[in-house]
Amino acid sequence: MVGTKVRRRVSGGLVWTLAALAAGASAAAPPSLEKASTEPATVESGPGASVATVWQALATLEGTWDGWSEGEGGPKIDAHWTATSGGSVLVETNWPEIPQKKEEFFFSRAGDDLVVEFFGSLGNGRAIYDRATSLSNRWAFKSVPGDPKAPQTSPLQLVGVIKLYDDGKLFEDWKLNSGERTLDHRRLFVGKRRPPVVATAQTADVVWKGLVTLAGSWKGWSEGEGGPKIQVTWAPTATGTALIETDWPGTAKEEKIVYSRSGDDLVAEYFGTRGFGRATLDVAGSRRDYWAFRGAPDDPLALAPHSTKGLFQGVIRLHDDGKVVEDWMFIEGSRMLQHWRQYITKD
Repeated sequence: MVGTKVRRRVSGGLVWTLAALAAGASAAAPPSLEKASTEPATVESGPGASVATVWQALATLEGTWDGWSEGEGGPKIDAHWTATSGGSVLVETNWPEIPQKKEEFFFSRAGDDLVVEFFGSLGNGRAIYDRATSLSNRWAFKSVPGDPKAPQTSPLQLVGVIKLYDDGKLFEDWKLNSGERTLDHRRLFVGKRRPPVVATAQTADVVWKGLVTLAGSWKGWSEGEGGPKIQVTWAPTATGTALIETDWPGTAKEEKIVYSRSGDDLVAEYFGTRGFGRATLDVAGSRRDYWAFRGAPDDPLALAPHSTKGLFQGVIRLHDDGKVVEDWMFIEGSRMLQHWRQYITKD
């Protein structure tokens, strides 16, 4: 997807998508989400819920969600809804752990209006809640011609719908238009929010125990450099203090990631043709089945000493069917220097 880089309020991104769904690791959206709900949500009855009512309902979405999106970068995505500015702004952040994909929607009150502003790779968009075309559980947003506050550097029209269901699920449908032409169209299905993570030491301990269970031989495929087929081994050291992941063992492409405990932290160190990288478990960005690792700019061991000068970071995601997805990269600021993703199953 080609678009203009945006530097305002967002660190950049490669895709224009929305946020999140689904309880667990389900690969398909519930069919009921694709059809109009037969039961009204617990908001104001009748068409056109008021701005105040919609704002109150949006505020209840604060938290962390995961799910899937139709379109590039999908199907699975993560989203955070966060209240800022003393509760006067609600921010929906998609792929918050991946700077190259990160994008944001800012919901706020503006007088009698409810406004949403989008910041992403294709440009900026601004839309206003349209009560006339909304229902009690279906909230429509559209750009207003001649809006003086619309971003002049990105004269695109943002149009979207948020639909709320009584079972807590959410459906979003957004378009970014240029005149009568739709540049991008995304739908997302949002479900069960994730529980908060626990304290650092306990979380590092739990993730370490989970990593140890991966010991063995794996096979699958890789997106990016060195793909598509890949062999992977996970093996503990003789003392059991480290776990070594070896990709493409015994070949010219061989590379390793060494996982080990360091005090209360859990560290991942990369050694391979891409350079060297060191990242630490990010407690705030992790959960039971999703382990995020971040290189710290102030860590003297985190910067790659070779041609790659960026920070090492990535995620390991466990699926209920036994599959493991790894997504790793070297980044410099908001620029991605190298990126590889692999999908593996136990051999």
